[in-house]
Amino acid sequence: MLQSRIFIIEDDAIEAMDIKINLESMGYEVLGMAGSGEEALRKLSQSRPDIVLIDIVIKGAMNGVEVAHKIKNEFDLPFIFLTSHSEETTMEKAKITEPFGYVIKPFDVTELKYTIEIALYKHKMEKKLESRLQYFKNVFDHAPIGIFHSTLEGKFIRVNYAFSDMYGYESPEDLINDVNKTTIAEKLYLYPNRRLEFISTALEDDKWHSHKNEYVRKDGSIMIGELCFRTIKKDDGTVKYVEGFVEDVTEQKELEEAQMKTEMIAWDRLAEIDGIYDSSPIGLCTLDKDLRYIRINENLAQINGIPAIKHIGKTPREIIPTLAEKIESMAKQTLKTGQPIMSREINGVTQAKPGVLRTWIFQSVPFKDILGSIIGISFSVLEITEMKKVQQEIAETVKKLELSNEELQRFAYVVSHDFKEPLRMVSSFTQLIQTRYVGKFDKEADEFIDFIVEGSRRMEILLDDLLAYSRITSAEDKYKEINLDSIIEECMFNLKLAIEENNVEITWESLPTVFVNRTQMIHVFQNLIANAIKFRGNNTPKIYISAQIEEDHWILGVGDNGIGIDPQYNERIFEVFQRLHRRDEYEGTGMGLFLTKKIVERHNGHIWVESEPGNGSTFYFTLPFENPVTY
Repeated sequence: MLQSRIFIIEDDAIEAMDIKINLESMGYEVLGMAGSGEEALRKLSQSRPDIVLIDIVIKGAMNGVEVAHKIKNEFDLPFIFLTSHSEETTMEKAKITEPFGYVIKPFDVTELKYTIEIALYKHKMEKKLESRLQYFKNVFDHAPIGIFHSTLEGKFIRVNYAFSDMYGYESPEDLINDVNKTTIAEKLYLYPNRRLEFISTALEDDKWHSHKNEYVRKDGSIMIGELCFRTIKKDDGTVKYVEGFVEDVTEQKELEEAQMKTEMIAWDRLAEIDGIYDSSPIGLCTLDKDLRYIRINENLAQINGIPAIKHIGKTPREIIPTLAEKIESMAKQTLKTGQPIMSREINGVTQAKPGVLRTWIFQSVPFKDILGSIIGISFSVLEITEMKKVQQEIAETVKKLELSNEELQRFAYVVSHDFKEPLRMVSSFTQLIQTRYVGKFDKEADEFIDFIVEGSRRMEILLDDLLAYSRITSAEDKYKEINLDSIIEECMFNLKLAIEENNVEITWESLPTVFVNRTQMIHVFQNLIANAIKFRGNNTPKIYISAQIEEDHWILGVGDNGIGIDPQYNERIFEVFQRLHRRDEYEGTGMGLFLTKKIVERHNGHIWVESEPGNGSTFYFTLPFENPVTY
């Protein structure tokens, strides 16, 4: 066993020698002696003892208390004061230096040894505690989830970098300074009253509570967060503070890409850190550079199906052989690059559920010591087996719906196409009856004949619209680059009679060349122009066609000075068979805008209207620059 090395600072040479002899008789090594503070500091800079004995009152420019300050601050060495008597002021200053003990002269040899051993042990324990605190700080600095501590009233005490990043702040300090001007609920909650509901449930017990909540980021965007928290109480049962986690689940298929850090550095937080780690809702573990487990929480131990204690010192190959190769690959990459791997999907089987293939999302980050050197890897693990099953079920359901939709489209086409011929026959004969026999029966019979003729005509229009819809949804015509000027010119040719009869003025800018289905795009513009003519006001009808660029798409508009539309009907008019006027006011089936909307959506765009009653309407729709056609 190595001897403890001691340095003596005593200005009485005889007494210093006496202390040296006593120490060596007890098995200590006296590394050196000094009679003044200046001499002591010079010698200590050349050799480092395990502990220093200092006489409080020594000769020279510095007294023992001043020397002790420098030993503590410059050399980080434990020291014991030697004293026989001293004035009260000096003793008060001596206490401030936080010595590791006092020995009253003349001293008993046993007392001296006892004081030295206690001081050495105390210093050793403090260093061990400092190392342990740093270990847990490293673990939580890289925790893959946002962590916070707050008061019961709604003020933040501390948050980590992942938490502040989640809400759009540059640092934890920025978030705390901003939020604490009001409260957490008022600043971050979309619905502030919900925090009171959450806290009331947590006050009932000391368990973890989990809620989904809607938050407001710094830039005003909305985030859906999974909140997991509990209250920490004092011995008298009152709440000390609230601790918890928030995970961004706005996008269910993604985990937040952020490196988690924490500032838990105080000794009285050590037990709480253990609790947070072991109670984490995700699996956490740390491997050393030899890829052996040095820490694992209960969640991950349950995933692996092996008690946490049995992981320590073992490798993934010994614990989870089916996953080991992929885990080792992530670990080696992180060790080599020093960069985190934020999301990797891994499939496999563990002892927890033998024979059951499960899926997890793994994240790995470098685990560093106090000097910033990588000494291992921290992993976080989240099981997504059930989520993958749900995704598969959704995909199968979508496929079934697509097949069903195709059958309905084919049915609509067959019905609309095959019914036209018999309906044309009915319509022809009813018109013939009307021509030959109107006026030859009573008035009521003439009305019946008119009803039959009108019903046949409306049925023909409906079947034409239904046939048009089936052709739109099942068309396989090629899409080409077409200049929209040519589309408008063809529409004007088709509507020439209506335009001339109503003295319609149509103007447009130079329109772009777009990737579209020509026939369908003619239908869109022709329907919008025809509606503008139909729903004209008392003034001369004016129609203006525009085009403008916005980000990655064109915005095309067809505006008029007609009767306008009440904004409450802006969505309804695009629904099938929806009409805002009686048929004796304006003809139509309510299919025109519905078909127009379907064509625009088929071109990966969307359509809307801006209008006020009496002030005309403008129908806008978008067309992407690059248009992957949707069949």
